[in-house]
Amino acid sequence: MTQSAQGNRPIGAGDDADVALLAICRLALATTIRAGNVVEPPLSPTQIRTLTLLAAARDGLSVTAVADALAATVPSASRIVQRLVRDGLVERTAGPGHEHRLALSADGAAALAIVNRARLVPLRALLDRLAVGRSRSVVTALQDVLDAVRDTDEVW
Repeated sequence: MTQSAQGNRPIGAGDDADVALLAICRLALATTIRAGNVVEPPLSPTQIRTLTLLAAARDGLSVTAVADALAATVPSASRIVQRLVRDGLVERTAGPGHEHRLALSADGAAALAIVNRARLVPLRALLDRLAVGRSRSVVTALQDVLDAVRDTDEVW
């Protein structure tokens, strides 16, 4: 079993924070998988992540940059991108040298918007089940986590 950064305690071994964080991971993955099935053709979580990365990139990305952000090999990222290009969700344009730049197409942006709405529906329903003050506290805590993420060099 993997050990935590704080010591010899196994990760997820009953610590309230670990249990809650792993539950959030499961929730995020489950909502993403389900949302990927509301568009045609269906999108995998990795394809959704790729579209999300491209949506955030003003000048597009190279396949190598996509691979780095996905923590994938370049051949694996290339196969993901090829399918998205084939499905009309991503456009490939000439970049510097022999490198191609990848950008979200209009159809890709529309598909991502549909997927994101489908991801938000169950999450908002969960927030709505909480008392108003508690719901605000959850949103504030999530915003604090996002602020901490922005302070890192990690690509999330």
